[in-house]
Amino acid sequence: MLTDREQTERDLVIKLKDTLGPQFQKIWTHKKISASPKFKKYIKKELGYIPILQPEFDLVFKTVDKKLNAIEVKYLNNTSKGYNLPYYWGIGQALALQRFGFDHVGLWLLVGQNISDNDLNKYGAEAWTFIRKELKLEMEYSYLRVINEGGKTRFLVMKYTGKQSGIELVDVDDFRFNMTWKHPNPLQNDPIAKTLRKGIELYLEDELP
Repeated sequence: MLTDREQTERDLVIKLKDTLGPQFQKIWTHKKISASPKFKKYIKKELGYIPILQPEFDLVFKTVDKKLNAIEVKYLNNTSKGYNLPYYWGIGQALALQRFGFDHVGLWLLVGQNISDNDLNKYGAEAWTFIRKELKLEMEYSYLRVINEGGKTRFLVMKYTGKQSGIELVDVDDFRFNMTWKHPNPLQNDPIAKTLRKGIELYLEDELP
């Protein structure tokens, strides 16, 4: 079994897909539209140019009601040099997803089990406060404790209760937890975003000409 230090962000994204798969019509991981000649050809034809493309989409969810939602994932871990990223890491990348016309975009902070409870909430709740109360950004945000036990990786949903405090709820795939998408992408109806969204849908379903 991988330890916290041996796990990578990519490993955890794939495990999230496996964990959440039954709740969604489809989930894609690590999709890189900038590496697709067909996607770039389609966009060049539709827009007349190729905009700067996001390096990679960590997670894209197709919901049962046909919405397409994208999540940027960051993994807070304790390395030999200390914690590997600041609490605000990934916000810019998550916001950049909005220009691709997704219905909802967001940031999920995964926190390794070797991080203290105090710092788990300090990092997770500080980011929640920054995103929700200070900047008031129209994007999803969640922080989850990563737990490795019995050869399985669990993702425990945390709930913000204060600037540097939170409480544990349930596993992200627990039937008692209802994943909601509360913050629609403000750019989803922008003409360029709609064109990019159409191209992404065709790309994900492998239907580009």
